[in-house]
Amino acid sequence: MADNLTQSDPNHHKDLAVQAEDAHDHQTTVVTSDPQLATRFPIIWTPRFIIIFFLVLVIGLSSASILTRGWLNGYYPAGWVLMAYTVVNLGGWIAVSICARSPWVRFGGIFGCLWAILMGITFAVAVFPIDPSSVILIHATVAASSALLGSFICLSIARTPLRRWDRVFFILAPIIGAIVAFSIFFITRGAAHSVFLLEAYTATVELWVCTAIWWVRLSCWRTQAGLTFLLGIAPVIQLTLMQPVNSNTERVVFFSQVMLLSILLGTLRILQCELRH
Repeated sequence: MADNLTQSDPNHHKDLAVQAEDAHDHQTTVVTSDPQLATRFPIIWTPRFIIIFFLVLVIGLSSASILTRGWLNGYYPAGWVLMAYTVVNLGGWIAVSICARSPWVRFGGIFGCLWAILMGITFAVAVFPIDPSSVILIHATVAASSALLGSFICLSIARTPLRRWDRVFFILAPIIGAIVAFSIFFITRGAAHSVFLLEAYTATVELWVCTAIWWVRLSCWRTQAGLTFLLGIAPVIQLTLMQPVNSNTERVVFFSQVMLLSILLGTLRILQCELRH
């Protein structure tokens, strides 16, 4: 009787191990294949992606410092440096649009491509001796801010559960933004009352909303904290610099490159999520 128990125990433990392994495989398959469950179990930072991410970060910051020093020495205009970063960003957004499996991510990539093209136009125009308050620069800046806002809306909705506060935010954000833009416009109308001034205020409000889309919503921090920080910090840097097209100081040139680098790192994070799903 004792011999039978000792012989059955190993088989029993072996059966339990097989069942546990099958259950784990099934759970992994469900988590990675179901988009709704994927929001509960976000993709982790794999060692290979961590290495690639920090290599891009170090190389990007080092290049920004070197290129800024070269601009200070008069080797090239700052606009060419910023256009080079914008071209790299355009490549990242194109890759996101191609590899996207979620329609929200694909739309976000398309808007991102449009943003990169418009920002490239503003940097290209800034190379020439044009007044920073020129109509072309104002129109291009507003259009770029609108494209970035559309991209962030789509990307923040993808793989993020829409809770009650998220719905309230998307209802209140455009209303509050419009009220703020028109209020500032009518308050300062005595100094300069023109539609171009309203466009400038609109672009500023849109950049603040771009940051709020990521940083004010807790669901974004819980499901994709890295992407939330990287994409949310870019509009803050741009607002701090008072629009990067006026690249006439060392601080503006360097941190404009940092702003573009943060968006590039964000696209890398989006690509990792899309390729692993």
